[in-house]
Amino acid sequence: KKQKREAESCGNPRERANHHSSSMAASNSQKQLLTLIRDFAAEKSQGERRVFNLKKRIDELRSELEVANSDLQTYKSTKETAEQELKGYEVQLSISEASIQTLEARIGSIQDEVSKVGSDVDALKNEEAALRDGFICQMLKLKTKIRKFQEFALLNLQQRICLSTSSEHNHARGEDAEFVDLEKRMSVIVAQTAAEEQECEREQNLHNQLHQELDDSKRRKELIEGIMKDIEDLQDLTRQTSELEEKCASFSEELQRRCICPSCHVDNSNSLAELLQQMEQQ
Repeated sequence: KKQKREAESCGNPRERANHHSSSMAASNSQKQLLTLIRDFAAEKSQGERRVFNLKKRIDELRSELEVANSDLQTYKSTKETAEQELKGYEVQLSISEASIQTLEARIGSIQDEVSKVGSDVDALKNEEAALRDGFICQMLKLKTKIRKFQEFALLNLQQRICLSTSSEHNHARGEDAEFVDLEKRMSVIVAQTAAEEQECEREQNLHNQLHQELDDSKRRKELIEGIMKDIEDLQDLTRQTSELEEKCASFSEELQRRCICPSCHVDNSNSLAELLQQMEQQ
């Protein structure tokens, strides 16, 4: 039928013109439809590429988020460790400061006591020297008296030998009187000797006491040296604490620097703190 209609239309020029116009309109419609299909296919392809790129970007962001979460956990653990260490260092620092104050007060007291003991030792040394000089002088005097007594006894013996036998009765009386006098002198000398011995014993006791005080002073000096060594150790501990505080401050600065986004330069420290707080509450 179509061929028949085409044959029939070929016989009529007007019909042929109408047929040609219809063919042209149909061809334009097909071209427009093809254009729409190509545009739709291109847009669909672009949309698929955009979806693919977005999915890829989402995967990258997820990976970055996982890395950020891992870093966050690491930072959180490091922060907790640093806070615990900082608290421990603060406690040690307060204990060290209290110990330093106690030791400083003790050192001041010991230094005052050492000064006092030094003054007492100097006074005792001077007193010992004076007593020693006095004892030596007294012993020299006693030695002189003993020598004089020996000379007097020898002289008296010689005089008794040279006496005449005719005056034996008078000589006996005189000899008795001389013996009484000698006994008195001997008693005096014995008493002086006993007093000198007591003085010597007292000097010896004083000397021993001075030695004991000197030994005590040496022990106190050793104690002061030990305390000074403890103070140096505490100063070293204080210096180490200061170094640790500087490290903690440096760590805080590094953590704050890492909280800044490298692309948009936004400070995420507040968000990090809120996230840590939420995680601690959970």
